[in-house]
Amino acid sequence: MFTSDLTIKNITNRLTHIAAYTRTLARANLNDSAVLSENFYAGLINRVYGYNLTNSNNFTRNSEAIDLHDTDRRICIQVTIRQDRNKYKETIEKFIKNKLYEKYDELYIFVLGYKDKIEKDFDTQDLFNFSHKEQIISLHELVPKIATLNDEVQEDIEEYITRRFKFPLFVLEDYTEQHFSQEIWGYVESIYQNSDKCVVPDFLGRFGMNPQHFYNLACDALAQLKLTLSKRKIFISNSTQQQVDEFIIEATKSLDVLRVFSVNHDPRDMDKMVYWANADRAIKEILRPSYQKTTELLRENNQKINLSK
Repeated sequence: MFTSDLTIKNITNRLTHIAAYTRTLARANLNDSAVLSENFYAGLINRVYGYNLTNSNNFTRNSEAIDLHDTDRRICIQVTIRQDRNKYKETIEKFIKNKLYEKYDELYIFVLGYKDKIEKDFDTQDLFNFSHKEQIISLHELVPKIATLNDEVQEDIEEYITRRFKFPLFVLEDYTEQHFSQEIWGYVESIYQNSDKCVVPDFLGRFGMNPQHFYNLACDALAQLKLTLSKRKIFISNSTQQQVDEFIIEATKSLDVLRVFSVNHDPRDMDKMVYWANADRAIKEILRPSYQKTTELLRENNQKINLSK
């Protein structure tokens, strides 16, 4: 493997873990991490695009609509863990309400994770230009851009990520073997159930009505499963660990097929049924057998834990 390929793989893996970790803390209302992430992403985006972004909250506490700005380039960015249209709409409305279009020419929304499929643009009252295709950017969309940069910049980005974002090394006293096993089980369930919902027909018998949403949820659960395993592996047996690793591989394969289906999903076009058929087959033939094996081993693991008490 070329050095550049290894660097990109390391960057991709680390960014996936960071996004999952930040989203988990934010859902628990631990907002300090979100603030730290704004500073972190300012430095990351600066390296990728050559900007000079700073955290606007350092000057105006909890600035409405924006988190980062480059005043010389008249660019501003909102960093968010939310991936729904309502969040994007709220950001644009606040941008207009505060007349930020007088100070900035371009507004970007940076999503920590995957973003839902957007069908149409937003109403900006003709006060500024905003393209959802170009100005709503997910964390994962940075990777192809980083891959086009020279080796020196890529290595600087990898070093920056490693240096600036350290996962806490705390160990919770009440975090037991059973807690760990149940946490893993929860992520496995979430991956499978949301993947399955992605292809479930609606009441008229048509294929999934909102596959992008459930695909995103499954991807988030997979990222959090990987993150959890990277922190603690000592709590499960080798055989269970191997099966969970296998499940991750099979889930990744299935999600690749689901991604194609979610992008091409159109209930009005029956010619696109082939994408649904491929996704349905991936769930039934690849993901489901691995899910059943994994949950059985996790069930046995929990039983052994209970008997040892």
